[in-house]
Amino acid sequence: MQLALSLVIGGTEKLVYEIVQRVNREQVSPVVCCLDEIGVFGQKLREAGVPVYVLHRAPGLDWSLLSKLREIIVKEQIDVIHAHQYTPYFYGLMASLYAKITLAPFRPEIIFTEHGRFYPDVRKFKRVVSNPILSLFTKEIVTISASTKQSLIDYENFPARRIRVIYNGIDLERFSKTADRLAKRRELGLNADDKVFGIVARLDPIKNHAMLLRACQQLVKTVPNAYLLIVGDGPERAKLKELTASLGIVAHVRFLGARQDISELLQTFDVFALSSFSEGTSVTLLEAMGVGVPIVATNVGGNPEVISDGETGFLVESDNADDMANKLLQLLQNDTLRQRMGNAGKERVHALFSIEKMVRAYVDLYLSAAGITS
Repeated sequence: MQLALSLVIGGTEKLVYEIVQRVNREQVSPVVCCLDEIGVFGQKLREAGVPVYVLHRAPGLDWSLLSKLREIIVKEQIDVIHAHQYTPYFYGLMASLYAKITLAPFRPEIIFTEHGRFYPDVRKFKRVVSNPILSLFTKEIVTISASTKQSLIDYENFPARRIRVIYNGIDLERFSKTADRLAKRRELGLNADDKVFGIVARLDPIKNHAMLLRACQQLVKTVPNAYLLIVGDGPERAKLKELTASLGIVAHVRFLGARQDISELLQTFDVFALSSFSEGTSVTLLEAMGVGVPIVATNVGGNPEVISDGETGFLVESDNADDMANKLLQLLQNDTLRQRMGNAGKERVHALFSIEKMVRAYVDLYLSAAGITS
């Protein structure tokens, strides 16, 4: 059973969706449970015939979830719970233990994947006592980057020997298809010779779109036909639009909202920019590299594990608009450099970050946890 907060549009949620869609049904019978809301990806899975449960978690510690999860475990004959992020992990592990204590006919093992968090939980009891104990009852602990693994060790006190890394992956076939770049640009009100850079990310403080807007303000002084595409939605939308107006760059910024045509949109970009304060392994970063777009991204989290600085793109200092603007300028003014870095990035993604490789690694964990040899 895949256990997540929700399946709204987002990187973690998309990966859960991809895992469920791609597992070999002769080996794994997928079930999905959302603690909070179903979301777009959850609806798609439900329409495809996958059992999807929504528990509508109450604020605070909602102990009623344990009995609800136990019912699902018994009804769906769950052998393994794969929990994504810490809160689902906590409830999933408690439900697993509850099923064992109450002698339920099915007593699932738990796999925990940490997809990356910005603010480590520094509560001493949780770090010193709770997490090491929880890890004893956890079959597998997974992170999506070596950086995230180190954070779990340093800030959350999970034992290093229990943690393995499985990198995120993308659908290489989908992101290798060539779209009509010019037609898509026209649809967006852009010309063939405009210099386009953009970001695909939820509008959340952790993504630091504000830094990218400040970099855009600097950039258009030198490149007046430069345009920033912001793809995604979230709680920061109104604030970011206000900032765009105050910076005087409304004519150079397009807020496109949440989109389903990401592959086609990425092919309109000359450069992909990622301004986050923190990342695990960004799926949209991989997708941009998959279509051959060079990258400028902050040197945080798992970004250095994906980007080869100076080869597939540039890494810049976190929250440094000057650095971001300078590196964007280098790429936007140099067609040869863009082409070279874009091709190198595409080769790197094809070699290391396929969705098939990621799903196979997780399925192997599921079978091992269930005591089945693949």
